[in-house]
Amino acid sequence: VILSSYDEFEAEIRAEDQKLTGEIRISVPLYFGKATLNDTILAFSTMHPGVHLNIEFSDRIVDIVGENFDLVIRISELQDSTLIARLLCQTQHLFCASPGYVDSHPEIRKPEDLKEHNILQFGFARRPKWKFTAKNSKDSVVTLQATLNSQDGGFLLSAAQQGHGIVRLPDFLVRE
Repeated sequence: VILSSYDEFEAEIRAEDQKLTGEIRISVPLYFGKATLNDTILAFSTMHPGVHLNIEFSDRIVDIVGENFDLVIRISELQDSTLIARLLCQTQHLFCASPGYVDSHPEIRKPEDLKEHNILQFGFARRPKWKFTAKNSKDSVVTLQATLNSQDGGFLLSAAQQGHGIVRLPDFLVRE
């Protein structure tokens, strides 16, 4: 009986030692985080009640070391860095416009035809360059004239839905 109680006690202590505790500071892109990570983050929080999550949902580029972030998720190519990076998932950009916009503007048969359209651009480039890869894997780059710029993907999606033009946005933002 004593040996059995000791084994149970030891198992309980081992389980206690494996519980996570402390604070984790995380920076996550705004729409990507909300669209794809909410459930995962909340499930983690439920599984590890001793962990305090401090999450910044923002598209700003943070100073990982200077601002004491433990984990940063970004949607981009990794620049040269001494930090450790892991690929979590891949996204693709989709070109979207409302049915009303498509019906009332010239047909698009090739990327260059986009020059005749209203371009809704993520970011502040007035003359964005959109890259296309053909079935033969040959890339083409088209320089366009943006008619509307914003760093808010949700706003640009709404503008496209209301017929203001064509937007290029990541799949997680336009999934629905």
